[in-house]
Amino acid sequence: MSNIEYVANIAEIIGAIVVVITLIYLTIQLRQNNKLLQSASRRAMMETENNSLNQALEFQELLRKLSQSEKLSEKEQFQLSIIFITDMENRYFEYLQYKNGLLSEQEWRARLFIAVENHGIKRGRRWWSKVGRNLWPAEFVELIDGVLRDETPMEMYQQFSDWDEKD
Repeated sequence: MSNIEYVANIAEIIGAIVVVITLIYLTIQLRQNNKLLQSASRRAMMETENNSLNQALEFQELLRKLSQSEKLSEKEQFQLSIIFITDMENRYFEYLQYKNGLLSEQEWRARLFIAVENHGIKRGRRWWSKVGRNLWPAEFVELIDGVLRDETPMEMYQQFSDWDEKD
């Protein structure tokens, strides 16, 4: 073996080692980037939920009427529609995060209780069937339809306002 062949073989081995080290480095970088994306996604979810909770505080009287049968005015229907759209946009964002691997199935499924609370009762179902189903892609609508068919609301808004009643 000549010196040139020997040097070429050593260079080839060094090149292979450099490639392996680069791949390991890139794998570590991708994992760190994925963790950052997951963290940013969770932060965005928390911000949207905080906005929704602030919206709920602003419209608590309207949300109280959600499970009651009294007629809503046009203004109240519009306001409730905006609340419902905001809620379902949050669920859709979370669904996309789940589909992109940024949320586990367990995390995604845990977030669906809000959709059940808002759209699993009579007034919410009416809005969903007349308005909401037309606003999102069919795959997401089918998923929400299935959740609403299979789950029972716990009447969260009512529980929020009467948990301190005497036994």
